[in-house]
Amino acid sequence: MSALAPEKLAVIKDCMKDGWPLIQIERTHNVAWKTMRKHFPDYRGMNKREAAKLGSLGRRTTLALRRAS
Repeated sequence: MSALAPEKLAVIKDCMKDGWPLIQIERTHNVAWKTMRKHFPDYRGMNKREAAKLGSLGRRTTLALRRAS
């Protein structure tokens, strides 16, 4: 297991401050969720209601963009 560089930890911490879901941080920065839990045990990301609102907003935006084009 390799240690994360302090710079990468800082970037991940900024993403968490912005409210990114753990899965998005994992995919974007190629970091396992177990590693994130190790370094940031209290971070839980979005709750189910927030994630549902974000998903709904994304779907509505996609539909609006399709209709506009």
